[in-house]
Amino acid sequence: MIEEEQKRRRETPADAVAREAARQLVAPLLDKRGEWQLAAAKLEVMAMRPVRPGQGQSEAGDKAREVLAAVQAEAAAFEAQLEAVPGDVRTHSRVTDARKVLAMLIARFERLIGK
Repeated sequence: MIEEEQKRRRETPADAVAREAARQLVAPLLDKRGEWQLAAAKLEVMAMRPVRPGQGQSEAGDKAREVLAAVQAEAAAFEAQLEAVPGDVRTHSRVTDARKVLAMLIARFERLIGK
């Protein structure tokens, strides 16, 4: 009887397993999120500066396209990873939030390049 009780205490509930799997899945994206947000903020400031005659905003646009491509590639890779995980991990709030963050970042960079 005591052994069964100890075993039950050591067992991890299914929701804790899903939570940890979701955390591990989104961790790489969260690490990059700050870098992408900083790049977006810098590019937004660059875009607000007045353009001098003969000088375009191509530098900001080029950088925005570059970061947008990276974010889109990460989003596609993330979605591909999700196909291989259990449903409770796929629908976990951490995963849902990560998808929202990626969508917001993509929209932000698309606005910067005028898409």
